[in-house]
Amino acid sequence: MTIQGIFKDRNDEDIEVIIHTDVFEPDRTIGDSWEDDIQFDKDPVTISEESVDITEVIRPTACTIRLLTRHSLADKLFTANDRNYKVNVWKGSECLFAGYVEPNVYNQPYNHSWDILEISCTGALSSLQYHNWRNCKNLATYITRRANASSITFEEIIRIIFDNLGNLNLKNMTQSNFWYDGSVLTEPGADSLSVFKIGIFEHLLFGETFDDILTEEDVIKMIFTYLNLHVIQKGLDFYVYNWDSIKNEGDITWYPLFENANNVYAVVNDKYVLVDQNAYEVLQKLDSSGVVMRGNMLTKILAGNRERLGNKLVQYYYWVLPGPNGSLVKSIYYEEVTPGNTPVIKKPDEDKYKILKTSQYGDYYFNGLEDPFDTYDAATEGYYQRDPNSFYIAQR
Repeated sequence: MTIQGIFKDRNDEDIEVIIHTDVFEPDRTIGDSWEDDIQFDKDPVTISEESVDITEVIRPTACTIRLLTRHSLADKLFTANDRNYKVNVWKGSECLFAGYVEPNVYNQPYNHSWDILEISCTGALSSLQYHNWRNCKNLATYITRRANASSITFEEIIRIIFDNLGNLNLKNMTQSNFWYDGSVLTEPGADSLSVFKIGIFEHLLFGETFDDILTEEDVIKMIFTYLNLHVIQKGLDFYVYNWDSIKNEGDITWYPLFENANNVYAVVNDKYVLVDQNAYEVLQKLDSSGVVMRGNMLTKILAGNRERLGNKLVQYYYWVLPGPNGSLVKSIYYEEVTPGNTPVIKKPDEDKYKILKTSQYGDYYFNGLEDPFDTYDAATEGYYQRDPNSFYIAQR
């Protein structure tokens, strides 16, 4: 059974509440007229943080939904399982809260024709306390899984725990994201996600006996305490951060923790975009915003080659896309070069010449090549350029 309805907030925006249960009864609608058996109370939804100390590693959220009901619904919303009954609160396309009906709670009186039903809901982070590592519920499962324990990375541990939450989204198929502020590195200049590649022996999580096994909450606290990080849930997404990132002025670039090794991510207007290797337009937008991208370490370099731009001599920046060929996409930005004794730049006709060798950054395609060739060999009708880092040959 799904209980669902929409009300207006103080800014006259639609707020949608969705409660999904495993009760096999017809769906119910939260209405807005006297004839409806279920209506919103005058203060329908309150979303809050449960933490009282900002130093807590896990900062869970909570939500209270208040309804007016003509008939009791408490038995329909009572659950002994912490993840059985899912709850979403949406404002337009933005999810404000995603979690569960709090287990083992009755909170509706029975002495009026209209009663206030107050539904206490907990965010997904609160449910971690009820589940053992590897979902070991009994001694037999514990013995089997402990016997198969091996080395495991922080990233794998976090992925296992949060995969157990399933899809929290009751409105569409969008999955939750796990974002990281890139604040802790294994060493200066390391990949922003390098700390999550640290491995430990899984026996530490199982303990010596079944009574010693860590809960999912214990495991997350152990890892994030070690890394001096905190985690909070905002709607469908989870954010891992260090307080220094919050205290420092300026925007935070959030990196997807569980990224696909083949994906390239970029930040456009403070939002992550999955970049295709031919996404020239997206890359130029990034130029305009001046945002440095991470993800699979998409970088921008100043090319060694020089080009004519009107009566100026310039060096363009290029975006270096990850991959076996290290493909380049030309930036809209450049730096002017003082000519000095620089030879006259000649550009071969791309219909007559082809690339015979590649640069240190990978293959160049002729429609993107604007390199200065400082030698012309009449015998081979080839232009040549040499520098300490690259060697290009174009020949008819």
